[in-house]
Amino acid sequence: MISRRTMLTNAIAATAALPFARPASAADGTTLRISLVPSIFPAMFESLIRDFEAANPGVEMAITGSYRDQSDQFQATLREGMVNDLPDLSFQGYAYLPPLKQRGFTLRLDDLLSNDPQTAELGLSGAVTSTCIVDGELHGLGVGMSFPVIYINSELAKKAGADIDHLPQDWDGILALAKKINDGDSGKGAFFQIASGGNWTWIALLQALGGQMMNADGSIAFNGPAGMQSLEIIRQFGLSGQARNDVSQDMARGEFQSGNIGVLFDSSSSLASFEKAAAGHFRVLTLPIPRATAKAAIPAAGIATVLHTTDPARQKLAWRFMTLASGKVGQTLVGKLTGYTPTNAVAIQTPDLLGDYYKARPAYGAGIASAQHAGTWFAFPGDNSIKASNEIREHLHALVTLKSDPKATMAAIESSVRTLVPNAK
Repeated sequence: MISRRTMLTNAIAATAALPFARPASAADGTTLRISLVPSIFPAMFESLIRDFEAANPGVEMAITGSYRDQSDQFQATLREGMVNDLPDLSFQGYAYLPPLKQRGFTLRLDDLLSNDPQTAELGLSGAVTSTCIVDGELHGLGVGMSFPVIYINSELAKKAGADIDHLPQDWDGILALAKKINDGDSGKGAFFQIASGGNWTWIALLQALGGQMMNADGSIAFNGPAGMQSLEIIRQFGLSGQARNDVSQDMARGEFQSGNIGVLFDSSSSLASFEKAAAGHFRVLTLPIPRATAKAAIPAAGIATVLHTTDPARQKLAWRFMTLASGKVGQTLVGKLTGYTPTNAVAIQTPDLLGDYYKARPAYGAGIASAQHAGTWFAFPGDNSIKASNEIREHLHALVTLKSDPKATMAAIESSVRTLVPNAK
């Protein structure tokens, strides 16, 4: 028998499922099976499970798996679904909700939400639900989000002549600042994280500029004016230092923490580690991604809970856990124990929950501002979705290292999508 706490602690270093040890049955024989991701937040999972069991005497939760990476969780869920051995509920990355729904491995939650009398009191609206809509149906409840934001090294910005209390809010000003930093400290200007899974950062940039990836009829939409503008912005990052500082995603984060990058386009979930590493050396400043239109949605990365069990009694219990994790109390735990932006606006705005907490931490404002415009994360349809994203990553890499220009890069991306995505036209 492996205790739950031991499983959670050990999961930090694990990249595959931990051996499942079913605990002794509760008094009424009810044990809910749950699979977790990411395993780097054991304190959050332990707190949520402990609070759920305390509020539901006689019910215990058994951890069937704990994964560091969302793709590992997704692959495990596919295997479990194929042999009809899914847990009762699981945490999943937002990008994987569509393929899970398409395979029939998640259940529609619209009726459970509409029939829950505590929906408004718990704050189960806004990004809690908008991030989990698949084909017009609700297939999860958002738990934690991250968004692409712009990180700025305060010392390098001041050295370049910027007023760090009034930083530019549009791309022209941000890119001009990156160029000034790079001109003064060659190679320290800017870095755009093109290596994000599923082309998340590029998709977010394109959508913030008012574009979209594909139209409802399956035709390509990313090749319009917003798409070309997005590629030109990425090229400017290359001209402002990234072409000479061609390193991996993790190395770029280390470079920023060490004070060697002035402007970094990266995930908001990295803020806590950046601030810890930069303490005593420079202030980490943040800006939300500029949005070209009021309707522009920013795709949220992060995690949601999804429902697998078809047993009505177990569904009722699983729903209680899901609403705990996404409700205002559970979301307070998420805000204080992880680097995620909570999905629950009530928790964020209530002073004695997270309102005062974030007020004392202004750098978190960029992620919170983005949460107001959270949308779903686009994924290409078909079995070659991951391959298409990988090819696009290589095309973007050629662009940011100045081996290609925006026009040629767009043509290469179009070619990859037309070849790999069914019915793309």
